[in-house]
Amino acid sequence: MARAARARPQVFSPPLPVSPLPFCTTHSATALGFATHHLATHPAVAAAARAEMTAVLGPDTATVATMADLARMPFLDAVLKESLRVTPPAPMTLRLAGEDQTVCGLAVPKGTWMQVDTVAVQTDPAVWGPDAADFRPERWFTADDKARAVGFNAFGAGTLSCVGARFAETEAKLTLIALLRRFAFEPAGPEWADGRVDLDLETRLTMGPRHGVWVRPRLLEAEGGCVPPPRTPTGVLGGPPPSLDGESVGTAASD
Repeated sequence: MARAARARPQVFSPPLPVSPLPFCTTHSATALGFATHHLATHPAVAAAARAEMTAVLGPDTATVATMADLARMPFLDAVLKESLRVTPPAPMTLRLAGEDQTVCGLAVPKGTWMQVDTVAVQTDPAVWGPDAADFRPERWFTADDKARAVGFNAFGAGTLSCVGARFAETEAKLTLIALLRRFAFEPAGPEWADGRVDLDLETRLTMGPRHGVWVRPRLLEAEGGCVPPPRTPTGVLGGPPPSLDGESVGTAASD
């Protein structure tokens, strides 16, 4: 949407220098929650990412990846990008028209503030195809330059793109490596009580899961199998979340 601005708002123009790290860290935490949700509901994707990590880093799960190692993990990069594409923590960006122009047949006068819907842009079937709303990391191996440049706006674009993007991506990848090499995740949240695989989202300044992301971790053994996590009084680490109608949906782990 667009509207003419009477005065340049100051809230979006903080004085420099400003550290981007607190903002990037908040977005990274939300992005990791979304990525964990997608991996829990797409176990084949999680297994493929885990196999790539093992191929690059070896069997020792204590090995810490270097930047060179991350460059050799294209599937992990695709997993993170696809999660950011389908569920971006920053759901919108603002731009001020520097000159009179026409966008999709709509006249936009100079000085007009424009709100760009990141979710709509990144799930546009005209760019990503009929399955644009689906989580499918493999699409990044065939994505053309137009899709990458126009259809992915998770960190903004151009000279006003996020200065902490590389930091946030690196932080998220290292965290996913540490988690996926040790745990497999199963969905355990209220949204999945009826067999759903999506999340209830809420949008404020950022977009996040309304009820959080609830998963049941299973510790991976060296042989490749899984064992249940330590039993807790509730059976689920952290306790069962409330259902959408206020009732508990957690179930105690079997002995």
